[in-house]
Amino acid sequence: MAQNFGDRLRGLRKGQKKSQQELASLLGLSQTTIANYENNSRFPNDTILLQLADHFQVSLDYLLGRTEDASPFLSGAVTHPPQQPDEAWSSRYLEALIRTDIREAWRVLSLASKMGISLEIIHDQIIKPALYEAGVQWQKGKLDIAQEHFITAETERFISLLRKKPSSVSTGPLIVALAAGDERHTLGLRMVSSALEETGYTVMYLGSQLPFSSLQFVLNQYPVKVVAISASLLSHVNEARFFIHSLRELESYDHIKVLVGGQAFTNAPHLWKSIGADGYASDAVSAIEEVKRLLEQRKPR
Repeated sequence: MAQNFGDRLRGLRKGQKKSQQELASLLGLSQTTIANYENNSRFPNDTILLQLADHFQVSLDYLLGRTEDASPFLSGAVTHPPQQPDEAWSSRYLEALIRTDIREAWRVLSLASKMGISLEIIHDQIIKPALYEAGVQWQKGKLDIAQEHFITAETERFISLLRKKPSSVSTGPLIVALAAGDERHTLGLRMVSSALEETGYTVMYLGSQLPFSSLQFVLNQYPVKVVAISASLLSHVNEARFFIHSLRELESYDHIKVLVGGQAFTNAPHLWKSIGADGYASDAVSAIEEVKRLLEQRKPR
C-alpha cells in the first residue's frame, strides 16, 4: 500500500505539472516532506492525507492505491475516515488563523464536514480547543486582542457556512438559548444551538442582554420545553440565577427545564446546582445528552 501511495502521489503531482516545492507550498509543508511521501519513507497523518485528496479531487481509496476509481471523495468515497479528529486538526486550524490564512482554516473545517464528522464534534474537538488556546496565548501576551477578536469572528463566519449545508428542517421540541447578562462570548452557545438543531430540536437563539420580561414574553407565546443559559464569567452567574429563580416563582413555567453551560460553570462543577438549574453541559455533545435527559423527566403541562 505504501509503495502505491508514493507512486500515486508522484503521478498526481506530475499530472498537474507541479514541482514538489509548489505542492508543498500549497499544503503548508516542506519540499522534503513531499519527497519523503513520494519515496515512501514517510506517511502523512489523517489531516494531510485528506488535504491531498481534496487538492487532487480524488478518493482516499484511489490516493492510497486501493482502487483505480478516482472519483472525488466529496461524492462519499471515503471508506475509512478517522472516528475523531485529533489534536493536529485544532492546531492546524488555529495556526492558519493566526497567520490570517483564512483559506487554510476553512479547509480544515470543511474537510471534517465532508468526512461526515458532525457539527458538535467539529466544535468540541477542533474549534473549542483552538479558541481556548487562542485565549491562553492572548493572556500570555503572545496574541493581540485584535488577533483574538479576528479568530473568533472568522470562526463565527465559518460556522454559518457549515450550517448552510442541506439538512432537514428542525421540527423537534423547542429550546430557547440565551447568554446571561451582557455576555460577549456567545460562540459556544451558538455552536451548541447549531448542534441541537442538527439533532432535530427547534432552537430559538436570543443572544445576550435580554431582560427577563422578554424571556417571559417568549415563554408565553411559544411551547418552550428547555431554556439553555450560558455564562462564561462568574459575574454573569448572578444574572443566570435571577432568571432561574424568576422562572421557579411562576407556576405556569414549572414544566420548563433549565440547562446551563459556559466557562463559569466549567470552572466550578457544582455551581449549576446551587443556582437551581436542572442540568449542566460542558460542550455540544453533552448538551444534546442533557436535553434528552431533561425532556424525558419533564413534567407534563
